[in-house]
Amino acid sequence: MVLQAGRVKQRTTRAYERLTIPDQSNLWAEAADTPMHIMAVLQLEPEPFVGADGHLKLDEIRRRIARRMDQAPRLRQLVRRGSVLTGPPVWIDEVDFDLGRHVRAGTIPAPGGEAELLQVVAWIDEQLLDRSHPLWQLWLLTGLSNGRVVMVLKLHHAIADGLAATQLMASLLDFTADGRGDDAPAGRWQPETPPGSWSLMRDNVARKARRLARGLAVTRRPVDVWRAWGSTVSALRFMVAQASRAPRCSINRPIGPHRRLAVIRIPLEEARRVAHAHGGRVNDLLLALVAGGARTLLLERGERIDGLELVASVPVSMRHDSKLGNEVGTMLVPLPIGAAEAAERLEAVAAATAAAKRAQSAAAGSMAFSIMARLGLARGLSRHQRFVNLFITNVAGPPMPVHVLSSRLLDVIPVTPIAGNCTLGFGALSYNGCLAIAAVADADQVPDLDVVIQGMQGSWEALRSQRPVVENAS
Repeated sequence: MVLQAGRVKQRTTRAYERLTIPDQSNLWAEAADTPMHIMAVLQLEPEPFVGADGHLKLDEIRRRIARRMDQAPRLRQLVRRGSVLTGPPVWIDEVDFDLGRHVRAGTIPAPGGEAELLQVVAWIDEQLLDRSHPLWQLWLLTGLSNGRVVMVLKLHHAIADGLAATQLMASLLDFTADGRGDDAPAGRWQPETPPGSWSLMRDNVARKARRLARGLAVTRRPVDVWRAWGSTVSALRFMVAQASRAPRCSINRPIGPHRRLAVIRIPLEEARRVAHAHGGRVNDLLLALVAGGARTLLLERGERIDGLELVASVPVSMRHDSKLGNEVGTMLVPLPIGAAEAAERLEAVAAATAAAKRAQSAAAGSMAFSIMARLGLARGLSRHQRFVNLFITNVAGPPMPVHVLSSRLLDVIPVTPIAGNCTLGFGALSYNGCLAIAAVADADQVPDLDVVIQGMQGSWEALRSQRPVVENAS
């Protein structure tokens, strides 16, 4: 029995919730130099969080979050490792869950500008989450010169992809339009007893029996067998075809443990207008701006770019429900680094993206990575791979202003992981009419990240100053 939100709730017997292969892949890929978590950096109005004495009301904030923990039960769970006998890893309740371990406070050093903020966020990004506890943190930072409070949400990629993470944190932090949230008293939480090895072994045998039964049922439907075989073959072909497609350049070197961040912001409606004027969408504009930044970087480093096309890995949501976990495919898009004009790059990217959507299977790309991860090859190959040159992610956030724990959200930027030999990655998130694009770099391999930002900013200024040449409102 467990008391939850003031009423009694009877636990029901169910199969243990296992991590899927995509979820596990984010654990397998992680290492000291490759943290596999995603983050969001939120700037908030200070009043609900800071007292009259100017100090952060940390205990009160923790109490407010505690009242909503029942809305996000995964955040009280940790990963119990699997084995051949017990099966894949399973989510289990942490018996001695302590919210104070996860909700932390820090200070941004003087003078408290965005540069100092990003240095602190980069340090938070470098720290691995402790797998002996639930895989998340929430940092509250003070010290910004404008008086805002910064909330840094940090969630392991094994729990959720970008869209699912947004939904999870919205339920925990009470994202509302008017700031009036649910202040119902917290229910008394009682963790489930961790399963023993024999229970997990029985559950694993039952899972395998169900899988075998489904497999036998499929064999009676030759069309389904053919499709499944075709998907596997397609994934293997994808791996072979992409094995050496990404050209060699200085962007691709084995990464280290240190990070550097930078961000630019552009008006979302203007971004749509510019993208549509060149036959593309906002995501195409994002890719074209990254191409402009990479071009400027390589030119500054004295590398040849004539006819050069870098390969960008772009995640594609395959989500059809509100479940947690990872349901993301992959699309590879060539970036025309050799094109001198910003408009030429945007139009080429728009055409390349359209072609990729027609020719590529997003599921095949995801399956290819899962195969490598399952074989234990992902970590080693990723440090020398030539599948892709960089990663670019775009997530749509709320189009209107929202409140977080009754505080108005003023600004938000995403922070995405980099891995293997990709020393540069980019994440974009739109919120309330603003598109924030954050660059994440290996601090030692990309000390010239400011050159990338200058190139992106220059590309944007060149595009926004041009008259529309193609009208496309789609």
